[in-house]
Order: sequence, then C-alpha cells, then structure tokens
Amino acid sequence: MEAIRSGRLDAGFVFNMPKGDADLDQIPVALQHVELAVPKEHPLIELKNLRLRDLADAPFVWFPRREAPAFYDRLMHECFRCGLKSPLIVRKA
Repeated sequence: MEAIRSGRLDAGFVFNMPKGDADLDQIPVALQHVELAVPKEHPLIELKNLRLRDLADAPFVWFPRREAPAFYDRLMHECFRCGLKSPLIVRKA
C-alpha cells in the first residue's frame, strides 16, 4: 500500500481494502460469490429466508485456511457476525 501511495507502483489488487483511505482511490474489479450447497431433500430448502445462524448445527465441508487465509478469515468473520458463531467443520477439501 505504501508503494502505491508513494508512486513507486501505479496500482495493485487488494483483498479487504481498508476503508476511508483518503490517499487511494479504488475501483471494484470482482465480487466474491459464495453459495451454500445442500442435497435437494435437505430441510433447509424449505426455509424462505435462510440465515447463517440457521446453520448452527449443520456439518460443513470447508476449505483449509492455508489455501486462502484472507478469504477464510473473511468468511469466518461474516459467519460469526451473522450468528453462526462456530461452523461445524467436519471435513476440509
């Protein structure tokens, strides 16, 4: 970030851009699209407004943090923020 501020770099891709940085302008180039996959017969399908906290007892297949630490941390933060305090991770893939 400092190299961009100082002019040594013209641009950079940043995941989780700090808010309120008056020295930098930003242009969104991608949005993360995350979906929940469940079997067609799963009871969650019946919910009209599924919330993350509704998944408290659901077992998850999750990706290892080492694969994408910032994205992993962001997903965990959003789960916690929305009421899924600790996803029940039964397998990493």
